[in-house]
This record gives sequence, C-alpha cells and structure tokens, in this order.
Amino acid sequence: MDLISVVITTYNRPLEILKRAVLSAYNQSYQPIEIIVVNDCPQNAELAKGIKNMLLEIDKDIIYIVHPENMGACAARNSGLNVAKGEFIGFLDDDDEWLEDKLSKQIALMKDDVGLVGCDSIRISGEHKKHYHPSIPKGDQISAILKTNFLGSTSFPLLRTKWVKEAGGFDVNAVSCQDYDLWIRILLKHKYEFANEALVNCYDSQDSTFKNSKSKFFEGCKYLIKKYEDVYSNYQDALLYKINNDAVSVLIFNKDVKTYLKFKKLAFSIKVFDSRNFFTLFIKIFNRLRGKKQ
Repeated sequence: MDLISVVITTYNRPLEILKRAVLSAYNQSYQPIEIIVVNDCPQNAELAKGIKNMLLEIDKDIIYIVHPENMGACAARNSGLNVAKGEFIGFLDDDDEWLEDKLSKQIALMKDDVGLVGCDSIRISGEHKKHYHPSIPKGDQISAILKTNFLGSTSFPLLRTKWVKEAGGFDVNAVSCQDYDLWIRILLKHKYEFANEALVNCYDSQDSTFKNSKSKFFEGCKYLIKKYEDVYSNYQDALLYKINNDAVSVLIFNKDVKTYLKFKKLAFSIKVFDSRNFFTLFIKIFNRLRGKKQ
C-alpha cells in the first residue's frame, strides 16, 4: 500500500477545531498515512504549545512544524510538501473535516496518468448542510479548468506528490486563488479523475478571502490571468467565461457592485462584442431561480 501524506496547515485556529481536522485525517480507513501539521502562527506561544500537546495525545508520530514567523498559507503548505514522504498527498485546511473513506475512495481512482482526484463536498453553515457537486464546464480539461475552479478548495483533491513538486508547489506570490493556481498547473500536464460523492465537510468560515476581501480576490484573478496569458491566448473563450463568471459570482453572493464592475471592465478590454459580456448575469440569475423552483 502506498503511503499518503496529509498536510494540515493552521493559523491561530481554536484548538478544538484544529483537533477535529487532525482526527478526521488520523481516522481515515486508508492506511498507511503520515500526518504533518504546520503552525504558521508562532507568535501565539500558548496555542503553539497546546497544539504540540494535543498532537502528542493523538499520536507521537505526527510531524509538527512551527514556522519561525508568519509566512502565509502557501509557504505553510510548501513546508509540509517539502518533508512529505508519501507517494500521494492531501492538503487539509484546519477548519475542514474529511470523511473516513475519503482517501480510500480517491486513491482507487488514481491511475498512472492521473495527477489528482477531486470530490464533492458537504457545505455546512450552522445547522444547514448542502451537498455540493461542481458543474464542470464543457470542453477539454484544460479549457474546463481555465474557465473555473471546479475542483474546489485545498481540502478536496488527492494529488500525486511528485507532480505537485514538479509543478512548483503553491505560489507564495499569489494573493488569492492559490489552490486554483496549482490545479491549473497540474492539469496542463496531467489528467484528473473525480469521485462523485461528498468526501469533505467544508465548514462556513468567516475568514474566507472570497467573502471578506473582494479586492484581494480580484487581484488574485488578475494575477492568474497574467500568469497564464500564453495559455489563455489559445483559450480566449475560456478567459471570457472565467472573467464574466467571477464578476457575476461577486455580485450575486457578495452584492459587491464595485468589484463586479472591475471584472466587467476587464472583460470588455479583452473583447467588447462578446455575448458573455452582456448575458452571463441574466443566465446565472435564471438558473438560480429555476433551481429554487425544482
């Protein structure tokens, strides 16, 4: 059986929430695994000590890394990646939780030419739970991933460690969408598979970049567009799809007209007379209303 490394990054998260994440990895039905916890909040010495004691109570073999200073989520994930010994690797955010068969279900789909395996999730907000299955855009896999991050957050995919390292790990210069950025780099070279069932409990977090920092989300999207401009030059339809889809998302979910207009200005600067620049909002609203009626 191949070893799977699990990297859990944490920043000033309450101990009981982090423990929930760690136990969800520790209690996986698939074995063998190694767990690596990276603490990116060394300034909270009391919490750092509490994490160490909590991990020792669970299993003394859990690897615990404390950064000398706050270095950011991407650097923390890369710290875990650098010491990972597994053939495969999964990243788990400290406020999410894996279902016990997550790794077993995903590794069963990990063929020789597959770089990552995605999955559905359960979105939890208070007492409300919703099964989320992403809509994968039509077209080849490169076009699909350039259009939207259908693979979701860092906690979802299982990845082949070698190819994550070859792709360069997480980009520490990206201000947002860092997970999406890595998925793009992997899918430009390797195939993906998808487990069509919910394998992650994803808890509503108040520190979401998409929710709380619209300008950061916009700048992150612009950074990706610039980073992959050579690729997007061959996929202009995907580029316009992405920009208009992101624009509508910030308007509908965040009611943020200012950022919506920034996205629209960017879309018009690429191609003025494109139908998506005019009709994406109406299509999205129509689909949401139709979904509520069903």
